[in-house]
Amino acid sequence: MNIPNSETIESNEGPKIRLWASLSYWSLILVVIGYALHHKNRLVRYHVSQSLALTIFINITALFVVSIMGVISNTGTTRGMALTYVFVILLFRIDGTSNAWHGRLKPLPIFGNSLGGLVMGFIQWAEPAVTKAWKKMRAAADNIT
Repeated sequence: MNIPNSETIESNEGPKIRLWASLSYWSLILVVIGYALHHKNRLVRYHVSQSLALTIFINITALFVVSIMGVISNTGTTRGMALTYVFVILLFRIDGTSNAWHGRLKPLPIFGNSLGGLVMGFIQWAEPAVTKAWKKMRAAADNIT
């Protein structure tokens, strides 16, 4: 799936699909559950990839912010940087959630096109192996009961 370049593509999905796509921005557990339930749905797949890209972005930038805060010894400046960082991440989550709820396939600002595309490529690459393992687990579970 190609990530659109800053354009908005509307999707006419029902509220259940839009809810799972929206929830993916708030917890990795919800990413896994939403993807497991609706992995064939384009809107859910797209927002799962954007959410995972956001998680990668958060982890990389958190290392950078923490290292800068370690250099700065002024407590007020450190608190201000931390609050700004948390506020910016919250804005990314709200933007993604809003896009998902309104059925938009719109990338997150700054990193959504590039990092989101890489994550989507990885998901498409790994999906056959994951699907095969999932079927084996379900067959084993069916044999137990």
